[in-house]
Amino acid sequence: MLKLYSEKYINFTVLRKENIVKRLILAFLVLFCMELAADSNQTKENWDKISPLIYESQNSLRDIKVINKDDFLKIRVDANKTQTHTGIYLDIDNDENTGFYSDLWDHSGMDYLIEDGRIYKSLGREWAWEYIGKAWYSKNENSFEVTIDKSILDNVSDKFKIGVTHSNKDWKIVSKIPSSKRVAKFPRIIKKGDGFDKIRELILKASNFEYDDVVYICVGDSTRADDWYYNNGHVFKIVKSALIQYNVKAYLEATPGYTAKEYARGYYFPSWKDTVSLIKGDGSHAIVDISLGINDARYYGGEGKAPYIKAYLKDAINKILKYKPKTNFMLTMPNSMIGFDNLVKEYKKAYLELSKEMNIPLVNTIDEIFAKDPNDFSLFRDLDAYDYGANKRIHLSILGQRKVADLILSYILPDN
Repeated sequence: MLKLYSEKYINFTVLRKENIVKRLILAFLVLFCMELAADSNQTKENWDKISPLIYESQNSLRDIKVINKDDFLKIRVDANKTQTHTGIYLDIDNDENTGFYSDLWDHSGMDYLIEDGRIYKSLGREWAWEYIGKAWYSKNENSFEVTIDKSILDNVSDKFKIGVTHSNKDWKIVSKIPSSKRVAKFPRIIKKGDGFDKIRELILKASNFEYDDVVYICVGDSTRADDWYYNNGHVFKIVKSALIQYNVKAYLEATPGYTAKEYARGYYFPSWKDTVSLIKGDGSHAIVDISLGINDARYYGGEGKAPYIKAYLKDAINKILKYKPKTNFMLTMPNSMIGFDNLVKEYKKAYLELSKEMNIPLVNTIDEIFAKDPNDFSLFRDLDAYDYGANKRIHLSILGQRKVADLILSYILPDN
């Protein structure tokens, strides 16, 4: 149970009785307004359309879902069975050196705790909290959710972290999520003008049944392929599952070992020609998501190969546009690779330059998932270490693939 320290800010020997009454009335009005603000943002959400931030099938706390808007934050946690008390810890400024340090998760600096719907602000690295207001809070046997008015939170970053616990009636923690020591990261707030506006609008119209022929086509190599040995296509499957809820058909064109060079030349399946065959009309209702280049860097790689990778991708895109001139393209940068830093640098450069040159929106996986810890082994499958030697990893674990899929969805799915 929380021990609060807000009383140390008030000197009761100095305050006159009438001042205390005035302050109590003012505090009541502030908290009442906070509750009204939370209620005003509480609309019924279709949580089935929201991809989980984290999912753990063996955990009694199964997943965390987030709706991250400019003015409010909604969090839902699904559980096999909820306990008496729920706690949501937020590292709101994305700085592990500020806020409460929790030994439940590494690199944690928890600035706020929402406990059974009450919001507390951290007073430092130790267990000391100040009550600041209420969130809208709802709980049933299998889930709980909160809505937080972000105006009462300080130093809100575009990226921040979360950890969730539930406890029994004696305040003993029964379970936490993430169950590991790693803190889950929120998807960033997507701002207008990020280049994905047209794609989000297209998907929104599909969900409203204004269009019934919107398609998403994922082009890739073994990091996308539905192949039993490499990845089982989890990135695509997660994205496809979400898009189905929006009345969007999804197709996968990916094969292990494939290169941007082969895709552009059109000699093998899948090529740009096969992509064209899936697109109806002028392409205005098609979204083509390209993620190629790892194998170009591996087979023909080395210093100075970025221009060639960019040229192959550009050639393929222009060939598609010749036949389907209004096709909506997006680029998803291939993931990082452990042990191949010189190659990663080449296709990262190619994607950044191509995105800018052709004005194609980019999902920058390397900077948004792998930048802080490019050697995070939990994101890569262990089997690659045997294939390529010690610390040589190319393919992602299910966790890594889920992070990539969630990042893609955070860009392309409409707000409502």
